[in-house]
Amino acid sequence: MTAHEVAQLIHASVDSSGIAKNQSLKELVVLYPSKVNGSYSYWNADQSTTLIPWTFGARGNKQEYDNIGVPFPNAFPTGPNDKGMTGFVRSFSTPLEAETVEISFTMGFEVAIIAP
Repeated sequence: MTAHEVAQLIHASVDSSGIAKNQSLKELVVLYPSKVNGSYSYWNADQSTTLIPWTFGARGNKQEYDNIGVPFPNAFPTGPNDKGMTGFVRSFSTPLEAETVEISFTMGFEVAIIAP
């Protein structure tokens, strides 16, 4: 899909009603490259990057690394198959500009528990 098609897909999902379950986004998975895992060690021996989902998880277990003093830490992703964040897109804006083929956007995503 092109960037324009992805933007159109997200707009269609944001503008749809809650009744059309196949048109409503309920989980956001944005994969980004990461070099170090939850214990600040390289993911791989060759130090190559691994894609992991963007979340609010911090590195370390309870009371270690970034989670010292955090009573209920969110789990740090362990790989690209981890779940994303459930919720809904509150707002999405895409300015289409004639001067460029690139697309910028702003999105507000509300993390929430979505009933099946």
